[in-house]
Amino acid sequence: MSVLCGLVLTGGKSQRMGSPKEFFSYHGIAESERMYRLLEALSQGGAYYSLRSDQVSLPAYRGARQIIDSHDGWGPLASLVDAFNHVKNSSWLVVPVDMPFLEGGDLQRLLDARIEGRDIIAFVGETGAIAPMPAIYEHSAARAARELIAQGRRAIKALGKNTETFTLKPENAERLRNINTPGESKRAIESLHV
Repeated sequence: MSVLCGLVLTGGKSQRMGSPKEFFSYHGIAESERMYRLLEALSQGGAYYSLRSDQVSLPAYRGARQIIDSHDGWGPLASLVDAFNHVKNSSWLVVPVDMPFLEGGDLQRLLDARIEGRDIIAFVGETGAIAPMPAIYEHSAARAARELIAQGRRAIKALGKNTETFTLKPENAERLRNINTPGESKRAIESLHV
């Protein structure tokens, strides 16, 4: 199997939130840093931040491994392709910065499901749909990801239709919940600090 690296997706514009989600703190540190530390501990190839070009010089990312988005605004699929291109023959454990309930144990379950022949390892939501993050995208999915970007397709969920995807039921679906608005953030803080 190819070396597994970790990718923290921080390049979103956080428009619904109104301020950068990667700097929200639910556990005493910024979510981007919390995710980076989790991935650093779990990934043989180390963790990387996926960043827009205007984020590179921010103090929070200095000294950390970075991959600059080549398709600004194209979303997670384009960031994944940039990661595949940045570290040759790599596989990626990809996490967003807006899941404050996500725990290291959830990511370990994905890692434990890695075997040859699986291109994507992801959780399945309550509706039966594949949750594109957190997920492992094996190197074997790189070609299909590049083809989608070349076709101008941006949805990372489309990658699951063109690859061998293995899904797991989450132990707790609540831990996969995205926080996208100030109201959701306030409720998450209250829930985490009860």
